[in-house]
Amino acid sequence: MDIRDKRSEILQAARDQFLKFGYRKTTLDDVAGLVHIQKSTLYHYFNGKEELFRAVTRDVHEERFKIMEEIFNSSSNIRSALFSVGKDIRECEQQHYSESILFHSDLDAILPVIRDDVEIYALRVRQLLIDNLEKAVEHGELSPLPTIQVATGLMFTFMLLKQRENFFPIFSDQSLSFENMIDLVLDNYYSAELRAKVSYEDSKV
Repeated sequence: MDIRDKRSEILQAARDQFLKFGYRKTTLDDVAGLVHIQKSTLYHYFNGKEELFRAVTRDVHEERFKIMEEIFNSSSNIRSALFSVGKDIRECEQQHYSESILFHSDLDAILPVIRDDVEIYALRVRQLLIDNLEKAVEHGELSPLPTIQVATGLMFTFMLLKQRENFFPIFSDQSLSFENMIDLVLDNYYSAELRAKVSYEDSKV
């Protein structure tokens, strides 16, 4: 097995351990044991648990970012793309709900480790939203809009989705879905053509 394959194997093992036991309770000994190497050998790949956790975080961010890019590239309009992004985030959080709770219990230990990576990821996501909002304006789906402010509003909506009902009781009200919240952010900017398309699609549901 070459160095890249072993590094990938270590990252996957570490990811599984962090998800299962949290940041504090995961040890390098545990990770090394899962990939059948000595702890000392693991240090040839990562300087310590912090660097390992940052690498796992970057991998997750890259996976999530590629999914969002694919959604935007394959969707018929900006509204359906944003709905699909929101649906994907919600389904991901539902699949990993217990791990999400564990993540929040370790938040004070995790944030200092990954703060810079989270900020970089957030900027990439915001730019992706800005780029696609601008494309939607060019294609006549949206009227001209303050893209930075609207992208920030959409990011806040997605952040609420990630925190779920336990952290933001607003989502216990089933009448206010994430689709409703996306529409609240963009409603003033939908073109007549997109509104007509949306009305037609909604009438078929």
